[in-house]
Amino acid sequence: MMLALSAKNKLMFVNGTVVRPATGTAEYKAWERCNDLVILWILFNLDETIARSVLFLKSARELWKDLEDHFGFASITQIYSLEQKLSELTQERIHNAQQTQRVLQFLMKLNDHFSAVRANILMMTPIPNIEALLLGTKFLFSNSGIQAKHQ
Repeated sequence: MMLALSAKNKLMFVNGTVVRPATGTAEYKAWERCNDLVILWILFNLDETIARSVLFLKSARELWKDLEDHFGFASITQIYSLEQKLSELTQERIHNAQQTQRVLQFLMKLNDHFSAVRANILMMTPIPNIEALLLGTKFLFSNSGIQAKHQ
């Protein structure tokens, strides 16, 4: 969010660099328009429940300070929970990559009689897991008259 506000040259509305001009001046109208815009950007990026809790605040600086007070820290339990979820995602990705590798190795070892089946499987999204392929090829072997080699 800070990057987006900085890119729009509006970071000063949340960091307190710009102060509210006197009401009724030309500067106040311009400040109010920019302040409202920054508030809308922030509210749009918040969870609906959180947005409703800060909707009453009148300046982007007040809104930002309130959010910092409530959410500007991370407890060790939050960090642990996030690290654990990240680890699970990484393990899931590794498992999926290994499954895909097994499927590809299996498909490469099929003889040319199954080239059409191989092509169809390679076009599937997502690619089926190895167990599903083994069941499918067992069915194909039994119906094709081709004898599977046992090693």
